[in-house]
Amino acid sequence: MKTILIDDNQSELTHLNELCSKIAFLSVENTFTSAQDAFRWLEQNTVDLIISDVEMPGINGIEMVQQLSNKPLVIFVSAHPNYAVDSFSVQPLHYLVKPLKMEHLLLAVHRAKDRFMQQETSTDYIFVLHNKEYHKVYLNDLHCIEAAENFVQLHLLENKLLVLSNLTQFTKQLPRSQFIRIHKSWSVNLHSIEKYTSEHVVINHKIIPIGNAYKNDALTLLKKLSVHRKA
Repeated sequence: MKTILIDDNQSELTHLNELCSKIAFLSVENTFTSAQDAFRWLEQNTVDLIISDVEMPGINGIEMVQQLSNKPLVIFVSAHPNYAVDSFSVQPLHYLVKPLKMEHLLLAVHRAKDRFMQQETSTDYIFVLHNKEYHKVYLNDLHCIEAAENFVQLHLLENKLLVLSNLTQFTKQLPRSQFIRIHKSWSVNLHSIEKYTSEHVVINHKIIPIGNAYKNDALTLLKKLSVHRKA
């Protein structure tokens, strides 16, 4: 999820940025020590999530969000719990109280991720450029995507296509409710997974590793889709 961070306290902004850097599905696009600067940037750019302090010089975090024409998902972070009631006017997903702890941030951003996935509009196909021609690729036929230097290799139902792109950029174009990143070199179609362990998934009899950096998010999602026998 494309995210920006806002806090007028530079040390707390740095701390928040460090925590977010450990969450695989967050991509911090920019950080700001001023709500005004963030607002001006957002007039020209779009993000999926804002994580912002509330009390700041000039306009505060709540006032900034109120002025946005296109409001992304919002999580507020503040040392003052009394601002929580005021924040209801912009319907934030979560209100976190400083000092910020990783477990509380994870709870909030996973809630944001779930909401973001629900909002996405699924599509049946995409067109990709291969050998100077645009090929229609049905998403259900796209089993997995493999990084290959400056290209990605699309593993399809009956063949493979090599596309000039990197894995991060290509995966961003796919519905996140269906495709997940499980390794620095692999994104996979949830519908195509035949079986999995804590170390790998199996697609078309091919074992694809789950990287340590992506393991928590991947296994959390897969376990939500799994039926567990009661002890």
